[in-house]
Amino acid sequence: MSVSDILKIIKLKIPNIKIKFVNSKIMNQLSYDVSNKKIINQGLRIKKSSIKKSIFCTLKLLNGEKNLDFKELYKIN
Repeated sequence: MSVSDILKIIKLKIPNIKIKFVNSKIMNQLSYDVSNKKIINQGLRIKKSSIKKSIFCTLKLLNGEKNLDFKELYKIN
């Protein structure tokens, strides 16, 4: 997803958000491979939920909501 795609999803929950794009040098243009083996071995499985649900959950966290149901996004063994 592009930054623009993610912003469109955020605007669904916060329609009046003001976004300011800046023209600055990108400090890190490296690519990474990330392994989820350790977290899976601990019993956490990420459900195939949409990125939209994940962004909405993150917005709730940032707004200080305490009673979030993470079962929507994760399966904990």
